[in-house]
Amino acid sequence: QQQQQQQHTTTQLKAARVSIEYCTGCRWNLRSVWLAQELLTTFQDDQEALESVSVVPSPPREGKRGGTFVVRLERPEKDETPMQQEQSQERQTTIEKQQQQEQQT
Repeated sequence: QQQQQQQHTTTQLKAARVSIEYCTGCRWNLRSVWLAQELLTTFQDDQEALESVSVVPSPPREGKRGGTFVVRLERPEKDETPMQQEQSQERQTTIEKQQQQEQQT
């Protein structure tokens, strides 16, 4: 029954896209690549679960201690139009910019 529920959920959604943003100054590149490898290995047999994993370097924040390590998951519904997907991405970008501005102040 659990497997049927999982299949039902998977068929209603597109495959997920994961991005892992890491701080280059903190040298977290190995951790981000390790996490990407774990995701790809875990979902290697489930083609509908994971579409892509990307590793995104991020420069250290000026004047701040510590860096960035953010994992983002995007999994749009199958019936979303390309325009809806673009609007969703724009909202996410706006939210990220607001968070960055808050961190800088």
